[in-house]
Amino acid sequence: SYIVSNEDFQNGYGRQIGVKERFRFNVGNETDLHHVGVLEINNNSVKIEVASEPQEATLLIGDERRFDVDEDNYYDVYVQLNFMNGTKADLTIKEIHEEVTYEAETEEQQKEDNAVDKTIENENSLRWIYVAIGVVVLILILVGILKYRRRK
Repeated sequence: SYIVSNEDFQNGYGRQIGVKERFRFNVGNETDLHHVGVLEINNNSVKIEVASEPQEATLLIGDERRFDVDEDNYYDVYVQLNFMNGTKADLTIKEIHEEVTYEAETEEQQKEDNAVDKTIENENSLRWIYVAIGVVVLILILVGILKYRRRK
């Protein structure tokens, strides 16, 4: 865990973190620590958890999300995925105070749905690539066997 000072959290704090690593911070004058942690890093997305009250989100590079962690109908935490490599996600977190409205909730849900859809699309694309590579390898093996048998 990386403890984020109140000042850094208010100004915005960024760092590369891996799976099962997290930022810990206070919101406002609360004494309870909240956290943003990385649950999964995929080829094109990162799944995070924001808690005290656990909430999960999938982010694509450049995506940003807002979270209400103290259930006061105001978003308290802003999270952005800046970039990622195979094992680390570069996240920025920042304290905010924005009212949770129906429109804002709808927007957040649309972002989540989009990120999940793109993650699934990417996984399906990779699956087809692996299948194609497997077929090519199989054909090469068969051609090799046939050439070997003809020589005998």
